[in-house]
Amino acid sequence: MERSVAEEIRIRGWLFDIYHLEDQIYLCILDEQGKFYLCRDHFCPVIYARGPESTLRNLVRRLHEMEGIQGKPHYTKRKLFYENRLVDVLSIQISRPSLLRRIRSRLYAMYGKMDLFHTDFEVPTGYMQQKGIFPLCRLKASLVRIGPPASSNDSHRISRPVYNLKWVQALDDLFDLDFALPPVRILKMNLNYGHRLTYQQILSSGSRKSFHTPDQRIQLECNDNKLELPTDLRAADLESLNQFLHSTDPDIILSAYGDQVLFPVLFQAYQKQHIIPFLDRDISPGSSRKIVTEGTSYNTYGNWIYRAPSYPLFGRWHIDSANSFVFKEAQLMGIVELSRLSRIPVQRLSRSSTGAALTAIESEVALRKNYLVPWQKSALEQPRSVMELLEADKGGLVFVPRAGRIMENVAQIDFSQMYPSIMSIHNVSPETINCLCCSNEETEHVPEIGFRICARRRGIVSDALSHILKRRKYYKDQIKSLKGEMERYRSRMENEPLPPNGQQFLEQKRASLERSLELYDHRQSSLKWMLVTSFGYLGYRNAKFGKIESHEAVTAFGRDKLLTAKEIAEDAGYRVIHGITDCLFLQIPEKNTGRFSKRRESFEHEHLKAVCQEIGQVTGIEMSLEGIYDWVIFLPSRTKPGIAVVNRYFGRFRDGTLRVRGISVRRKDRPSWIKQAQDCFLDRMAECKTARELESMHPEMEALYLDFKKALLHRTVPWTDLLLRRTVSKGLEDYSVDGPAPAALRELEPYGIQIQAGEKIKYLVLEKTAGPSRYMSEEMAFQTFGARPDRQPDYSISYYSQLLLDCFEEVWQYAAPAGYFRRKDLMQPDLPGIFKE
Repeated sequence: MERSVAEEIRIRGWLFDIYHLEDQIYLCILDEQGKFYLCRDHFCPVIYARGPESTLRNLVRRLHEMEGIQGKPHYTKRKLFYENRLVDVLSIQISRPSLLRRIRSRLYAMYGKMDLFHTDFEVPTGYMQQKGIFPLCRLKASLVRIGPPASSNDSHRISRPVYNLKWVQALDDLFDLDFALPPVRILKMNLNYGHRLTYQQILSSGSRKSFHTPDQRIQLECNDNKLELPTDLRAADLESLNQFLHSTDPDIILSAYGDQVLFPVLFQAYQKQHIIPFLDRDISPGSSRKIVTEGTSYNTYGNWIYRAPSYPLFGRWHIDSANSFVFKEAQLMGIVELSRLSRIPVQRLSRSSTGAALTAIESEVALRKNYLVPWQKSALEQPRSVMELLEADKGGLVFVPRAGRIMENVAQIDFSQMYPSIMSIHNVSPETINCLCCSNEETEHVPEIGFRICARRRGIVSDALSHILKRRKYYKDQIKSLKGEMERYRSRMENEPLPPNGQQFLEQKRASLERSLELYDHRQSSLKWMLVTSFGYLGYRNAKFGKIESHEAVTAFGRDKLLTAKEIAEDAGYRVIHGITDCLFLQIPEKNTGRFSKRRESFEHEHLKAVCQEIGQVTGIEMSLEGIYDWVIFLPSRTKPGIAVVNRYFGRFRDGTLRVRGISVRRKDRPSWIKQAQDCFLDRMAECKTARELESMHPEMEALYLDFKKALLHRTVPWTDLLLRRTVSKGLEDYSVDGPAPAALRELEPYGIQIQAGEKIKYLVLEKTAGPSRYMSEEMAFQTFGARPDRQPDYSISYYSQLLLDCFEEVWQYAAPAGYFRRKDLMQPDLPGIFKE
């Protein structure tokens, strides 16, 4: 028998990852030299139960039968969330974290007369709350290595020691605004094209047809080391991949469609070839993985959402850029920011919504306040009359602008994070609106609708948002400061004589500032989306801390503050031409514009800032000058041309930048080539400072449009730039009307490719008619024409010509001569007589 050897070591580093397996908690720590440590610990979560004595006795008896209780249950006092009063609850320490799911589902159904609390906390999150640590925190820990030397049977794989965790202590604070992170190695993994082609080729055996894609490759890159593998993986390919992982030892694998395609393909190949993968650093889970290819689809407020299956790794991060909203909006640093604040492990957070992170933060605030956190939403809407509903449920305030002309010298002023700020300033939270603990006389009342706001306690949503707002403001201030510093370095490089190597030094310094600016921008972007989510979650039907009355209270405060801002702006001499929820567009009086306007511009800028400052003082929310437009265009409704659409506009600020909202270049369902064309139109328009200048450049704009039209007619536009996107909402058999989605489903069905509701399909329009139209899916186009086609599909010139004309008219209709877009020759696909060689 081999003798176990105990060795205690103390380390400092970062908590890189945390997960639980077989009722043990595993912590992955990177020390200050980048060395990886894997350690384990035990965790006994505590839940609370409240109900009749007989029911609680039955609960305890059942848990004893399951060997699920650690220690002796006892009564303690905790505070009810909505009632704000202390009650006696039974505290039960659970011996095995895996029992929590069974307690929540089975036992609650069995003993429906009791309330259960704290049963739905994620196990790693609960452990970190208990230990006072969080993802990517700096820490010091004592580890004990117990075990025999590595077995010779494990010589074919990476052998890492496993330590028992003796103690751990965080060295930084959850609320630190600046924090250090460990240096990490990132491996990028993707397919060179067509993720569904690989999905079909490897996983859909038995299908009637198969794609032929000999040039498709899995591409990997880490620290300038590269590897390409075929999608039909053999044993030698898998050994090459293992060797690549062993030599580069990445901390993070950043994939594109890794969850949906690449990792199912890789794990299936490893199992088929009986080779142990090196994808994980932690050997404890072993190589056996259940291969899941089907994701989940759900409908929320009329939109279908698709989530790919999850393939996290053990000891490394696997981040799928195609399966992570936070990564798409805020990159890795945004994921880290939300993971630290919410105590949700990084890989789980990357696949979660910002609402899930916000709920975790709110839950922790509730725990700090000694509240009992229910496992499901318990606040129901109070019964109200129809008139009360009409009075309260109005939403945000909108002033509809006039459409039909180019408006000049318009200022835009915005409230900074209006709705989250209202929740923080006015203590709007589910438990504080119409609370049960305050009388009508002692509370603040919501304007217009009269809801009471608790005066005796601070709401958990308000407290949670206060820190998030503070963090985002700090990050935005840092960004502003860094931009100023970068501008000073740029000015020095251009205008001052520099000593030898001075240019190189300044360039290096400026590059360092750019990296810092990018990190701060990603952090603030992640917080921005969390703050956007915070308002919606107040009224979301499944939100743990939601209540429709609190949602209505926020919009009522918002309407009141926007009206106040309007009155202050009008008293200062401005005319409001448009307003939407949290911003106003102000027409600058003509007397303040005109020739020799440099001094007037400076005066107007300062005057507007003074107006914003006054609005901020009166409303309690910061109001800022977004900019002054040289010109701005509010676009009309497509169905009601005389009425403007409040969120479709574009204009040129005085610094030459454009603000664009709601037009083709911002739409996800438009082909990239159409967006490129409209971008070119807008870039040329941005050169003009006045409406007269815009109108004078019509011949140049028409020529630019005709150049794009000529490229389309000559089929020099790559077909990959003409793909449109559509969300699938149902199965093929459920579609009653033919269209792009059912056409793509029908085309791919013989190949065994099943596309779920919420997934996106891309397609080409081959023929668009009043009757049956013809489409080609992206997958069939790749199969037929390849990733770099030498010939083009027979796409519909007339259809894409109309899209081009629409995007041109969208931005140019008010600068073009009267009646220009009613000319019949513009509607003809070939524009006869114009393209003469």
